[in-house]
Amino acid sequence: MQGRARIRTRFRNSRRGGFRWAPLLAGVILVAAGCVPLHSPESGPGDDQHVSRRDGGSGDPTDWDRLPDRVEKAYFLLQHRDVWSFDWPAPYEDIRVFICNPSFGEVEIRRIREHLPDAVCLAYTNAQEAFLGMYDGAYWRAFDAAFDSSHCIRNLETGEIVRFGAAEGEPGYGLAEFVMREESAEALAAFHRDVTLAVSWDGLYVDQAHRHYPSWKKVRLLREAPSFDIDGDGTADRLWQIDASYEAWKPHFLRRLRKVLGRRRILIANSGGELVDPSLNGITLEGIGVRHEVEDAGSWFRAQRAVAVPPFLGVVWSDLRVEELAAARLSSEIRGVMPGVFRVGGLHDVSWGGGP
Repeated sequence: MQGRARIRTRFRNSRRGGFRWAPLLAGVILVAAGCVPLHSPESGPGDDQHVSRRDGGSGDPTDWDRLPDRVEKAYFLLQHRDVWSFDWPAPYEDIRVFICNPSFGEVEIRRIREHLPDAVCLAYTNAQEAFLGMYDGAYWRAFDAAFDSSHCIRNLETGEIVRFGAAEGEPGYGLAEFVMREESAEALAAFHRDVTLAVSWDGLYVDQAHRHYPSWKKVRLLREAPSFDIDGDGTADRLWQIDASYEAWKPHFLRRLRKVLGRRRILIANSGGELVDPSLNGITLEGIGVRHEVEDAGSWFRAQRAVAVPPFLGVVWSDLRVEELAAARLSSEIRGVMPGVFRVGGLHDVSWGGGP
């Protein structure tokens, strides 16, 4: 995504009712006079430069009455079936950054680059949840061997690994929950070094890399497993131990991933809010315009960019119209930020199986 993430945005100059020559002529005169800076399609608008709105609105994203014609985007989540579908790559021609199923082999990466040579392919990983014992295939078997259940939160009353399913009260379904600690950080980093990066990925995408361990997870944990163990010693732990372990070792995990990747490959994290970490190229945000204000998101992107490993890359994930408008505004204002989508052609596939 990332420093390769150059945003090439084109806006229509026409309005309903015919072409307006006067604004165009005025713009040409101002540019010729040096009053308006030019930005090439390769570089995109500069930081803090707003794309003009047709209605002269206040700057709130809801003032926009349309989205740009074409903007390069990020996509979550590319699966085996997508890459080998009969219509590949047509639905993805506007996608520059792909967050991918990490079990892709070299054959999938070659196919992506053959048809979309500028694509940036990032393998998915997670700082709080593990695909433990969920899928078959060489990659997932290697993961199960490298990251065993001793790393996971265990319900001491039932002896089972804590898995938050699609809804509360669905035990045994879903990803295995864990709290980052030194052993888990080292095990995951080593697995990605030895297995994931045996394929020529452009980098990694770290999901659920929140600054603090999420409060909603602690509430749900107490509801479903009042007596829990986070470190495999068989002794009940407390909520403050979750916070202390996560805040000490999640940054360590990101540092270890940066060491594994080197400085030429991309490392971005889905942060759920503010996150400033010098190991990252950038952060991704969700719910902008819904759960978070656009102005806050802009300040979070700028704060991370100030310390980022270059090139900086930010993504605004969107699924609702208001989020799309917020993404369009932020990507026009801040260099290195692009919109991110979960669907192409109205479909979104989150089946993680597949592959050898």
